[in-house]
Parts: sequence; structure tokens; C-alpha cells
Amino acid sequence: MLPALLLAAVCTPLATYSPTPTITWDHVVHDDLAGYSIWYNEPGGVPQKIRDIPCVWLDLSDPPDGIKEYRFCRGPDGFEALQRERDWTPLTAYEIRVKTYDAAGNVSTDFSNVLSVCFSKLCTPATKPCN
Repeated sequence: MLPALLLAAVCTPLATYSPTPTITWDHVVHDDLAGYSIWYNEPGGVPQKIRDIPCVWLDLSDPPDGIKEYRFCRGPDGFEALQRERDWTPLTAYEIRVKTYDAAGNVSTDFSNVLSVCFSKLCTPATKPCN
């Protein structure tokens, strides 16, 4: 039940930084998949959970028939933005990884592969100029 992250970024002087990095990962094919958990740590640190991202079931029939036959999971079915999840230190490398969980609350024992993410300073109208 392990997803594979698809992005890669390294905190170096030549890296392209983003104030709003996003992640996505491959689908996990498992009938009992209920969602994903996103975890982070600084290199060498202990992973800490950011939050759970539950999957939702949708009725895509036209007209709707009340049967929810399609599972939508943010991450593999759409990107997941990270910038506003916590107070990231600009220009610091973080390791992002994912676990899965099922409807019974069982969590995968292993993490996905590690994604190295580097955040640049988030510029808003209240913080301009930003350089």
C-alpha cells in the first residue's frame, strides 16, 4: 500500500525554489484504501505527521443514482499544496513522505520514497517586498 512520490527538489543555490510546492503520488490499488497521511522531517530528523488526507466516494452517474462508485483521493487524483501546512523555514530542506491507511485504521508500516522539498519565502501583499 505504498505510494510513490513524483516530484524532486534539492535545496542548493542553483535550485528553483517555489513558495507553493505541491506533491502528488501514484495511486495505491487497494479496495480498502481510506486515505493518505503526509509526513515531514528535516534531514536526519524523526518524521512527524502533517495531517491525514481522506479519500471520498463520489456518485458520478447522470442523473445521480445514490451509488458512490468512484473513489477520489487528493494527492494521486489531484495535487496537494504544502506551503500553508505549517511554518516552514525558508531555504531549509525538508523530507516529505507518505503513508496509507485503510477503513479499519490500519496504517502502512513503511513510508513512501522521500521527496526533498525546499521552500522559498512566501510573499503576500502584507509581506511585500519579498526578495
